[in-house]
Amino acid sequence: MICPAHIYDLVQKSALENLMSVREFIVQILINHLGRILEEDPFLFLKFQQAFDRKPDAFRRPKETKTELLQSPDKIIQWIRNSLKSHAKSGYQILVTEEEVLALVKRTTHCVYCGTRLRYPPFKVKGISRNLWAELDRRDGNQTTLTIGTVQIICRRCNWTKGSAKHDDFIAYIKRINHMQK
Repeated sequence: MICPAHIYDLVQKSALENLMSVREFIVQILINHLGRILEEDPFLFLKFQQAFDRKPDAFRRPKETKTELLQSPDKIIQWIRNSLKSHAKSGYQILVTEEEVLALVKRTTHCVYCGTRLRYPPFKVKGISRNLWAELDRRDGNQTTLTIGTVQIICRRCNWTKGSAKHDDFIAYIKRINHMQK
């Protein structure tokens, strides 16, 4: 898995090598890719246009759900309570308050590790993978006490991959994978 920041760095480097802005470079890639697709099926655009004419709403991007608490503070607070209750049932000592986690939710919009935009379970959007849902994570897996300094909010996929690893060990693991992909 390549993180979005790594992809942006690759695109930026390639754009600089071709002496153009990142936006121009991405447009050029899309034009080239579309040209190859149309060579394989010259009637593809016509098929798309017909499908769009039949159901124009099917091609509209769904509105993004913001993590701002203006939308539904009760549901976010319920998510926080459920997360803390789940950790307490697992035997962890909870020394972080709901208000502290709420402040962390307001500050955290993207996963610390992969950069994906976090979705909170009460804001379920059809078609959005559960892997993008936010989860309360212990920064150091062996920590038995949850304080504001030992918790973070990350995506479900990274939380599952991280398991009980410490934050620094997981970062080193990600760097090794990133280095192997180069």
